[in-house]
Amino acid sequence: LRHLKRFTESADQDAVIERYRCKSQDLRAEVLARCSVHVASWVALLKPDSPSLPKCVQLLSHMLRLRGRHQLSPWLLGTLHLVAIRLREIRQEGVEIASHWHDLRKSMPQRVWKELRSSCPLIPESDLERLQKQTKRLYLRQARFLNKASSDRIAAVSMLEAETAATLEAWDPTSACRLIQRIAACLAPPGSGSEEGCQASTAAACSRGGDLQARLRKILLELLEMLDLQDVGTRFRIQHSCQYIAELARNFKAQDTRNSRQWARLVTYVTQATQARIFQERGSADASLKKEIKRAK
Repeated sequence: LRHLKRFTESADQDAVIERYRCKSQDLRAEVLARCSVHVASWVALLKPDSPSLPKCVQLLSHMLRLRGRHQLSPWLLGTLHLVAIRLREIRQEGVEIASHWHDLRKSMPQRVWKELRSSCPLIPESDLERLQKQTKRLYLRQARFLNKASSDRIAAVSMLEAETAATLEAWDPTSACRLIQRIAACLAPPGSGSEEGCQASTAAACSRGGDLQARLRKILLELLEMLDLQDVGTRFRIQHSCQYIAELARNFKAQDTRNSRQWARLVTYVTQATQARIFQERGSADASLKKEIKRAK
């Protein structure tokens, strides 16, 4: 608390953050660990609406990467434990997580997460609670995309295309599942007015951005092609997104839309993912039934 109080009482918090960043490059391991404790206490305990919090998060990510494989001091381990609790609470809120929090999560030592899971295990969610959170997150993403200006939508789609290209190059299934969740929220139903992508945008924006919905469907198909849709973990991650896409395409008819080929392929993939789940559940039920018959005999 002492470190937090001194930071919050500082007249120029940005200058303090910059001073820590500049000095961290040349510090010995034990001094770097001590300074990391200061910054971790800010990240763990600052108010969520503090304007300095994102910069503190970025600074902590930077300092943890500099730490390398040096052993965690008891003080640093304790403060990072508080940071991990805050990260977990942010994830459980069911809203879009800012990029600086994602970077911090990647920079955190694995030991912190292992000790957090053993000391503070998550309370298991029911299927209904998980579905409610996923639905809330999807519609929040959808509202953000629809409320963007036409130029911002073009920029958002271009960013998704760049992230998809990087994910395909790295062949990262986890990132692919996250991208599918984000892209699905931006889709419009086949044959709808917004399905033509730029129909509501200005002519200049259309010429720059092209058919945004077609571009979204294209990268979505590339990601679905990459994934093993028979894998249980993969299906679990994209199950809600596939169900949402299937609902969008429920009234799909090939002759009703000029983008019928893309939609037909999407329907094939999401059907494959959802049916695989149904077959697995049937198999589990059959196995349970066989056990019961065996016991009865």
